[in-house]
Amino acid sequence: MLRVLTEAMPTRQILLALELSDRRSFRARYLAPAIAGGYVEPTRPDAPRAPNQRYRLTPRGRALRDAT
Repeated sequence: MLRVLTEAMPTRQILLALELSDRRSFRARYLAPAIAGGYVEPTRPDAPRAPNQRYRLTPRGRALRDAT
């Protein structure tokens, strides 16, 4: 997921880029751990279910992506 997030992207676009289809599984297995680890952040943290919510890499996420 770190390689896919080159800019702020909505969940649907991330799913397509990763060739995944199950949104619930994606959130549980990929997105929630990445957010909890400080690698990814929502663009609207005050409204997690906003229809225009996007996700972007944090400085920590970019550093990990660039190191691998």
